Amino acid sequence: MVAAFSLLCGLLYSRGIQDIEIVDFIPRRYLRFKGAETDEDRDRIQMHATEKFIKVVLRVVSSLNGIDILSYPGDIDSYLHIRLNENILQNNIESPNTTNQYLNIGLKSVEISKIL
Repeated sequence: MVAAFSLLCGLLYSRGIQDIEIVDFIPRRYLRFKGAETDEDRDRIQMHATEKFIKVVLRVVSSLNGIDILSYPGDIDSYLHIRLNENILQNNIESPNTTNQYLNIGLKSVEISKIL
């Protein structure tokens, strides 16, 4: 999940998208949780899934420059607000940090698509 989110950040930034809003609750998914027989079970699973996703985002933010968390779900609305700033370009592909390498693959996706 860390690799996928890092790659996504690079893809979005390379296409000029800097402000990201990620919803914390997906009603369609909520009704289909496996093993959830009651609303309390569904609420617990939903809370666990949201917390797990936020932990992934925090891991990526702590590994990379240029990703800022503006607000968490429940602060001002039900979205996780993230901003990708120009410091994201300072991450180095030669770094041993694999999160940097996935981000840079995403950042270079525009160049790669022009070649193809």
